[in-house]
Amino acid sequence: MLSTPRQRTHRPESGHGSNRWAGAFSFEGYGAVITLRASDASVLAALPRVLPPGARPSGALSFSRAADALYSVVATPATPTRGVAPAHVLFEGSRRIAESADLDALLARLESEVHFKVALASRTRLFVHAGVVGWRGTAILVPGRTHTGKSTLVAALVRAGATYYSDEYAVLDDAGLVHPFARPLGIRDDRGRTHPVSAASLGATVAGAAAPVGLVISTRHVAGARWRPTPMSPGETVLALLENTVAARRRPADALRMLGAAVAKARALRGVRGDAARVAEQILASSPSTST
Repeated sequence: MLSTPRQRTHRPESGHGSNRWAGAFSFEGYGAVITLRASDASVLAALPRVLPPGARPSGALSFSRAADALYSVVATPATPTRGVAPAHVLFEGSRRIAESADLDALLARLESEVHFKVALASRTRLFVHAGVVGWRGTAILVPGRTHTGKSTLVAALVRAGATYYSDEYAVLDDAGLVHPFARPLGIRDDRGRTHPVSAASLGATVAGAAAPVGLVISTRHVAGARWRPTPMSPGETVLALLENTVAARRRPADALRMLGAAVAKARALRGVRGDAARVAEQILASSPSTST
């Protein structure tokens, strides 16, 4: 379980010469440069799992202001006499953002932080909080933040035969095409805990190329609801996507231009939904294709 960090934990040094660090590395993703480091060798070996799809090693370590973010994982030893259990503490710069005795939970938080930072700092793409699948040569976007049920709907869509792009971000280029961001799906269990699930385990094919947007589905789960969607205008569609665009305030002109290009030839529907499997079949049956 993650918790709010307590004041007993020391801050990491800002420099990279300290022998307290087991190692560090920098990577570049979509124009953003981020550095990760750990005080424990086993944790350092696990850090690559949090990298976003498409990340590449950076040419040199960057601890300066040239980097968009520095994340550190510090292992704190147990102190039996004080009743303090061993834990790992996550820092962004010198700011403590989480700690946990469960390393997997801490790495899941780090992955979310890293992906969001890349989405925010990207200089080459526009990131929209959305699930994305491919169908008949076009992309279906399901915009929404955490807890709106988009991952569940994406999982149902790929089980029904759609191609997997992402359950986290729609990554748009200048022409409005959607590129794959195929991280493992984050599926919640009955206790509300999120577990990574590979697209292959759902029988899905992972997309390998960008696609034009054919359909935008603005929806949220309501138990027992029937799928009776209503059409959205192009302006309403852009606004629905803009509300979920990570860098909307940083890059408003780019956001409006790229979103406008993305939905120029797309249909859009909104409405509440019930069971994801049934709705997925209805969505795919009504989805347009590049040939229509």
